[in-house]
Amino acid sequence: MAIDRILILGQDETATICEALQRDQYSVTRASTLAAARDLLAKERFDLLLAGCKLPDGSLESFLEDVQLAPAKPLTIVLADRYEDAAACLAKGAWDYSRLSKEEISLVLQKAEKAVVLNRAAQFTGANSGTPSALVGKSPAVEQLRRTIRKVAPSSATVLVQGPAGAGQAEVAEAIWRQGPRGQRPFLHFDCAAIAEHELHLRLFGGYNETGFSSGALELAHEGTLLLESVSALPVPLQEKLLKVIQDRQILSGGRTIQLDVRIIVTTEVSLEKGVKRGEFMEGLLYALNIMPIELPALRERREDIPQLAELYRQRQVRRIGQRGGDIAAASVTALQDYAWPGNLAELNSVVSRASLLCGADGIIEPRHLCLAQGATGQGAPSSANGTAVVLEPLDEIERRHILYVLEQCDGSRTRTAETLGISIRTLRNKLKEYRNQNVTEEEPELAVA
Repeated sequence: MAIDRILILGQDETATICEALQRDQYSVTRASTLAAARDLLAKERFDLLLAGCKLPDGSLESFLEDVQLAPAKPLTIVLADRYEDAAACLAKGAWDYSRLSKEEISLVLQKAEKAVVLNRAAQFTGANSGTPSALVGKSPAVEQLRRTIRKVAPSSATVLVQGPAGAGQAEVAEAIWRQGPRGQRPFLHFDCAAIAEHELHLRLFGGYNETGFSSGALELAHEGTLLLESVSALPVPLQEKLLKVIQDRQILSGGRTIQLDVRIIVTTEVSLEKGVKRGEFMEGLLYALNIMPIELPALRERREDIPQLAELYRQRQVRRIGQRGGDIAAASVTALQDYAWPGNLAELNSVVSRASLLCGADGIIEPRHLCLAQGATGQGAPSSANGTAVVLEPLDEIERRHILYVLEQCDGSRTRTAETLGISIRTLRNKLKEYRNQNVTEEEPELAVA
């Protein structure tokens, strides 16, 4: 689990949230006053601070200014009934806000886990700490990508980030947010492909459920930025509604109309133009989203960046598993640069992370540790240097084998496996459930271990 420890600051209204998070296996500590929270933060490390606005011994805004000066400051989420109640705290360094409901807090925690992983990697990787891997390197393609981001970031116009699977679309979207004027405002990540179709409307636009009215991601991102990942997965009726929201800049919430001020960044791994031709994507929505397009390069188009990227991924994995030293052998660097990389950055990360586990105590990654299929060149038909045909695996299969391998190395412990992989334990459980449904878990060890 990326988020190891949570500090909840608030009065009686936070008790239910505290109990719910404990049931979800989070390690939660509760403080009812600012003084108690200061003492805890001085003695212990927390990944996340959930803070209510009404406190008996002072202003949360002033407290947050002190938190931002701490050497190991936690990511802060303000608990507030309305955005207006949280706005001043967001200006003082709070990362996001959420209403006091388990459903909304769960949504915010999903993206917070990713942010915590990025922050940990940033603290370890030094000079490049704040640079997403999609922007690492000196190739012409990456130099152009960085220039484009600098141009589009100051605007509030909609951005469409396109590129092949695994090329780093979400990283680029977050870089645009951080470099723009809304960098201190909420950043909500909404993956259209990861949510069941019958839940998409409620989660994106809001609506009534068995517990009452629930705000959607569009409203929660008010005055901030909303990342719509895999936007092509939205059904056409929801595409129509999204287009109307973009055009009218307002949304119906609990029977009242709310004016929206939200920057929308969308990503796609498939051609939306082809989707329009097939009748699967609305032409009007494409025009509304494609105000400022960004095309990401495939990894094979930036091979000169592979040594630097591989070292970045190696350092991150070494940090996770607690190794010391280590390096990537020159022959391994050559093999990495010769490979076709159909899965792009995501596949490179997976290969290097696995090799870091396989290379043993000396920490030197040799070609045999990479488990590449004969070192495919990617030039025309895949083949090795001696002409041997190469069999390339889908990225999903590479990911599956890597997850099961790490699970085995962690003696079947899901908690340790999730920590090593840098994902939440819930994500790991979903992956293992998917593999069981596909009947591909014959090598999976001791799944009952926590």
